[in-house]
Amino acid sequence: MPKTLDSYLADRVLTRQLYLGKVVHWEEKRFIGIKERARFASFPDSFQWSGKWTDIYNRQGNSVPPNLMKAIAEHIKVNILQRMTDAFPGIEIRRADQ
Repeated sequence: MPKTLDSYLADRVLTRQLYLGKVVHWEEKRFIGIKERARFASFPDSFQWSGKWTDIYNRQGNSVPPNLMKAIAEHIKVNILQRMTDAFPGIEIRRADQ
């Protein structure tokens, strides 16, 4: 597994042709592994995937990358919730678990 993967390489591998449902490595004659796919999608290396590799590949393909979800949540917090509390000072926004 490469030690670092820059966006140029990530773009190249993600646009490659699929073979038997797997993504082919951009330089080497092998498929992209589960950990590499997870790294491309911004999952931490410590994230544990369980189940058959076919199930893991499907879950990875259907998942929302953590860094994308974080950016969406921050956008909602700053651009929607904060503006709402600024416009209506009496409104209190609390987390659902509070």
